[in-house]
Amino acid sequence: MKKNYFLLLLCLLISSLVGCVARKSDKEVNISSEQVVREYFNYWNEKKSDKLEALLAPQYKEIAWEFDKLNYIKLISINEQKAAQENKVIFDVVFDAKFKNGSGLADGKHSWSFELKRDNENSPWIIYNYGEG
Repeated sequence: MKKNYFLLLLCLLISSLVGCVARKSDKEVNISSEQVVREYFNYWNEKKSDKLEALLAPQYKEIAWEFDKLNYIKLISINEQKAAQENKVIFDVVFDAKFKNGSGLADGKHSWSFELKRDNENSPWIIYNYGEG
């Protein structure tokens, strides 16, 4: 009887630990919309195209990042706008860019808008539109 009780307790403990780990990893995968934009700039500055493209809608994958011309990208500010739809958010972002030997993007401060969507409250935020404006 004591052996069965011990096994039951052990199983319950293991189950609860596995459940906690699963919940933690779900939370890590489903980061906030603002954090997605912050990571976008971190990955751009770190020249990590695979990480950048994981944050983007399919139409923005495999673009020319011109990492060889990039000195740095620095996020200056990020301000959330009111979205008219559920599971959609818009940010006004200001960042500073510096390039070597010129680029398609000029050196200096830029103001861009970022629109993010997700399928539902449990799915990840994806950048589906961004650029000047």
